[in-house]
Amino acid sequence: MCNNINYNNVLFKMQHLLAVDNFLALHSYNTACYAVSFTNLLLETGAVTEKELSPGYSEDLMFMSAFLHDVGKLYVPDVVLYKDGHLTDCEWDMVKLHVTEGQKHLESLFANGSCSRVKGMLFGAVVQHHERWDGYGYVCGLRGKDISLVARIISVVDCYDAMTSLRPYGARRTHDEALEELNRVSGSQLDPFLVDVFLDGVKTEKIILKAQS
Repeated sequence: MCNNINYNNVLFKMQHLLAVDNFLALHSYNTACYAVSFTNLLLETGAVTEKELSPGYSEDLMFMSAFLHDVGKLYVPDVVLYKDGHLTDCEWDMVKLHVTEGQKHLESLFANGSCSRVKGMLFGAVVQHHERWDGYGYVCGLRGKDISLVARIISVVDCYDAMTSLRPYGARRTHDEALEELNRVSGSQLDPFLVDVFLDGVKTEKIILKAQS
């Protein structure tokens, strides 16, 4: 048990997100459920180990990390976040700030010192989920396996749910269209190995996705 983080504060932030933004809350919940299902498959097949994910890994930590990956969007104005149309360069910069805003608010959850197993997963999810496999993501321009495994897993399911969810902006893609897009950006935006495992898991129904039904 880690004494340096107040789990009640983490749960409060999750509840706050659920209460104030229905679109973001549903996306966060779906992403968390998919991340747990995908990670379980990776572990069951031996594709990854718990140690590679985080010392002291648990499903609860993965769910929490994935659920909070976009928490910084609570601090982006709705008029920008849900704009119907192309964003200006300035507006896009505001959206990208959700990563650093999320990091700031995670910092507030930790007292003196840190619990590495919790902090590593939470910060990997929040700070690195927009990094790209090819190094052209944000905010640090990390590439390949320099990006945490947790963030790379969440990025795959985050992309899938973002494409297949009903949102105030953008066209909703079908399940098959989303899978085709994941395959297209494999090796550029997303970890190609993880995309292959995800697509195979969906095909063999080892991963069940809401948009399939």
